Amino acid sequence: MKKIFHISDLLSIYFSTELSISGYVGICGLLSHMLGEKIEIANFMFLAEYCKPELVRQHPWLETIKLTGVTEKNRREWLEMLKIISAKYKEYHEVMPLLEKCGVTARYTMDNHCQRILKAEDLKFRWN
Repeated sequence: MKKIFHISDLLSIYFSTELSISGYVGICGLLSHMLGEKIEIANFMFLAEYCKPELVRQHPWLETIKLTGVTEKNRREWLEMLKIISAKYKEYHEVMPLLEKCGVTARYTMDNHCQRILKAEDLKFRWN
């Protein structure tokens, strides 16, 4: 099932840094949606890198955006830049969970790394 997220949440995942206007709540919401399980903020960096390829597959325009040097000190400039980016690429975007496209359900566990656990009975491919 697709869900709508703010462009700043997508950019946070793409650049693996907190850029979301909702803070980590928005970022964790997007990652949780993509992974199908509530995630902890401590896993943000790893999971952002894990989800990034699928996010780019769904939204290839992300690769056209270049950001450098966004810090807390220049946050106001970032928010102005975000207005320009939102005007060009839309403010809200639909995102599909990682494995929904093939009908696979997955469960993720967090240790020092992320493991994808698939059960044979969970594999239900859709041939559309």
